[in-house]
Amino acid sequence: MLQQRIFQILLACALLVLAGCTATGTTSADKRATIEQMHDQVLRDIYAVSPQARSHVSSSPGYAVFSNTQLKIFLVAAGGGFGVAKSGGRPTYMKMGKPVLVSGWG
Repeated sequence: MLQQRIFQILLACALLVLAGCTATGTTSADKRATIEQMHDQVLRDIYAVSPQARSHVSSSPGYAVFSNTQLKIFLVAAGGGFGVAKSGGRPTYMKMGKPVLVSGWG
C-alpha cells in the first residue's frame, strides 16, 4: 500500500514536469511564437560563442532547436520539451515526451 502511494506521488510529480515542458500560449499561433523566440535566442547564443556556426547552419540542409527538461526521482523519470526543425526555411514544430518507469541509478 505504501509503495503504491509512493509510486502515485512520483508519477504525479513526473506528470507535472511534463506539463511544464510545453510551449506557453493558448493558441497554436501563441505556442509557435514562443518556440520561435526560443529558436532565435538559442541561435543568438550559439553565434555569440561560435561565430563560424552561422555559416554551418546556413549551408546545412536542415537543423533543429529544442528545449527539454528531465526529472529523475529514484526509479521514476520523465522528460519532455518542444522545438522546431527547419529545412529549406520551412518550420516543423514538435513536442516530445519521455516517461520512464524504471531507470538505472546513474
